[in-house]
Amino acid sequence: HAELRQSLSEREDEVVQRTAQLREALRELDRVACTDPLTGALNRRGRDEFVRALAAQGARLGSVAVLLIDVDHFKAYNDRYGHRAGDEALRASVAAIRAEVREGADAVVRTGGEEFCVLIPGVGRARVLNIARAILLGMYRRDIEHRDSEHGRLSCSIGVAMAYAVDELETAMDRADEALYRAKRRGRNGYCF
Repeated sequence: HAELRQSLSEREDEVVQRTAQLREALRELDRVACTDPLTGALNRRGRDEFVRALAAQGARLGSVAVLLIDVDHFKAYNDRYGHRAGDEALRASVAAIRAEVREGADAVVRTGGEEFCVLIPGVGRARVLNIARAILLGMYRRDIEHRDSEHGRLSCSIGVAMAYAVDELETAMDRADEALYRAKRRGRNGYCF
């Protein structure tokens, strides 16, 4: 009986260990499924999960700032410097964005080729405008040459809007998109609210 108990105990330990490994593998698969492989930003699925988590907070959520960011003249950048340099430029852009947001609390999402969305819960208008300025400055400080830009270096344009409930996010996204196009019409390398 002692040998049988020992054998069962060892098997139970193996099952516990294997279960922990499988849970970790599932967490990693979920992370990969929600992440853009090039930039490490969230993808659409990751954005949707982030929004679901916000919705679960309900009334405690407060406001959510929406920043839509477009890397200026990116097609011209890719044409001149090549796709490998373009990939590096996108990674640098995400790094500039991430440097200004709270890891784990805010979401940086790649929504298209050179387009990004940042969702920042619990901040007011003044704070989000400071974040937009800091992202622009962070891009500028990366000093990535771009001869086909009026600024001589890689830059971005940002549209900013606020949502005061999760069910207002889509409307805020539309307003941020309109603000982004105003920033582009004003000469790029800027932001509009």
